[in-house]
Parts: sequence; C-alpha cells; structure tokens
Amino acid sequence: MHYMLPEKIFPFVLMIMAGGSADSFAENDSCLLNIKAVDLTEDMSTLSTQNDEMLILLYAQADTLSPLIPILSANHTFQKDSMTFSLGLPKPDEFSRLLLLLVEMDSYKADEQIDAVLRIHHAEIYRRKREEDRAGIVKFLGDDDLIGFNIFDREQLQKCKLEFSLNGYFLLDKYEYRISFR
Repeated sequence: MHYMLPEKIFPFVLMIMAGGSADSFAENDSCLLNIKAVDLTEDMSTLSTQNDEMLILLYAQADTLSPLIPILSANHTFQKDSMTFSLGLPKPDEFSRLLLLLVEMDSYKADEQIDAVLRIHHAEIYRRKREEDRAGIVKFLGDDDLIGFNIFDREQLQKCKLEFSLNGYFLLDKYEYRISFR
C-alpha cells in the first residue's frame, strides 16, 4: 500500500494503521473514510483474478475554479482477504469541497501519470462521468476504469455521516463498493 499525504494528515494515517478506533477519530475532530468492496467478480470473464487493484485519490479545492490540492494517493488491492480500506482524515477547514476518485488500475501506468491527467482534466472527466460517456472517459484514462468520481461540499463532510454505494459496469468490469465518512 502506498500513501502520499500532506503533513497535517499523516498523524491520522498512523492512528488507523496502528489500530485506532472510529471513536478516537471523533475525539480528534476527524472523519474515517471507509471503502468496502462488496462484489469482487471484477469482470464477467471466467479468467478473472477476483482482485481489484484500486488507486484511491482525494483532492481538496477552495472553490470550483481553484486547482486541485492532493490530499491522498493510495493503492489498495481489494481481494477476499482484504475487502476494506480505511483511513482517518481531518474535517475540512480550509477548502469548500473534496473530490474522491476511485480508479481501477488495469494498465501499468504510474500513479503520478493518472494523477496528472485527473488534475488537469477533472472538470471534463466529471462531466463525462455524469453523462455516462464511457468512450469519453477512455480518451483520458485508456484501459484504467473510473469507478467513482464524487464531490462533497464542506457541510457534508463536517457532519462526518455520509454513506453511498458505487455499483455498475465499466467496460468489462463489474463493481460494487460501499463508501462512508463517519
């Protein structure tokens, strides 16, 4: 697992990796991001590995016209013995929204290459995701699958009670994930 985090978030990462509880995050005025794989069939192929190699990216943004500020870049392989990814994050103070992106890595591109494409073209990619324009997304990401692209405003995250599901098909991959901030 690989993390890239700003200094003020690093103590929360250490707490979760050391087995910190959700209660300890509430006491520290933070949220717990939890991503749970529900269906690992990965694709409709009988040759499926039943693994989802996921790049999890979290960005902050001061307003809709500001550049994206990287908060988190993490790799996690969801598989039968590792169905959940959790990470403590501070509640938003200095930005108006957070962008959470989940990219299933089907190619051998470097994370930095995916990050650069997403940061430059995030508005266009988000529009194409909302319009379910898969061919348009493939222009930017190639073989890698954009599983989720969610935007949360400060008010939503300050409550730290947010749950939703991501499910569907992208190219040949079937997916289902439950995501929560608490």
